[in-house]
Amino acid sequence: MRLEDVRSDVDTAVSVGKFDGVHIGHTSILRSLGALATDRALETVAVTFDRNPLELIKPEVAPKPIASLQQQDEFLRGAGVDRVVTLEFDHELMRTEPEDFVKALFGALRAKVLLVGADFTFGSRGRGDVRMLEQAAPGYGAEVHVIDDVCTHDGRRISSTWIRESLSLGRVADAAAMLGRLHQVRGTVVRGQQRGRQLGFPTANLESRPQGFIPADGVYAAWASIAGERFPAAVSVGDNPTFDGEIERVVEAHLIDVERDCYGEEMTVEFVKFLRTMHRFEGLDDLIEQMARDVQETAEILAAELQSNG
Repeated sequence: MRLEDVRSDVDTAVSVGKFDGVHIGHTSILRSLGALATDRALETVAVTFDRNPLELIKPEVAPKPIASLQQQDEFLRGAGVDRVVTLEFDHELMRTEPEDFVKALFGALRAKVLLVGADFTFGSRGRGDVRMLEQAAPGYGAEVHVIDDVCTHDGRRISSTWIRESLSLGRVADAAAMLGRLHQVRGTVVRGQQRGRQLGFPTANLESRPQGFIPADGVYAAWASIAGERFPAAVSVGDNPTFDGEIERVVEAHLIDVERDCYGEEMTVEFVKFLRTMHRFEGLDDLIEQMARDVQETAEILAAELQSNG
């Protein structure tokens, strides 16, 4: 959506941000937004962007998103947001005068409550700031609330950057703690090399560019969901170093004790725990033995998780 197309027929409570991953810092903000909206009978709105600004400004250093736009929309709505406004971040939006952004929020979107971080900036060259919003709000019968960061017990700020760092190291349990849910990737199941089936461990392979940030290469205990059903799965990420010539990085899930033809179906993989790194085996017998251990360990981990979750 373009900024000039933003409209609302009702008064709203609004928070603006990238919301990359929709982590526990974001959901804390959205809970506060919901409480303020309930007290004032307002509709809650999350205003976000279709890409990280760096993708336009300096694409070579732009971070990969933790979640796709579809996933982000689902996570925001799951956090209680009534409406998600995703702005197209392009050169035109970059050149928008701060005053026009203010008019869009308080005028067209009818924000009566606005939640922003203390370092929030907007408009051309980031010239708009919290002070500008606070000065403009009374003229629209609105109020601005500045929100604090959510930090760990040792004072480190929960951030999308930290979550990406954790995922890049395979620390999916750490990422889950910051996300408030298991990290997931999602995509269509495609036909692979069929080697898993030949080894006695058939796998469902995700398309080459699934939705969501792919964690570090390795083997994981995970859940795989297809058509509303959730299955325990031993998941490998990366190429397969035992077989020469395989260089494409893939996500493949062995559904434990499940025989199912799921080609063409959408599958969501939720990562629970990192098991081991990927490495080359001397022979197929060694690989098969390790895969059996992976499956056993995965089954035990997921059974324990189910028991702990009641």
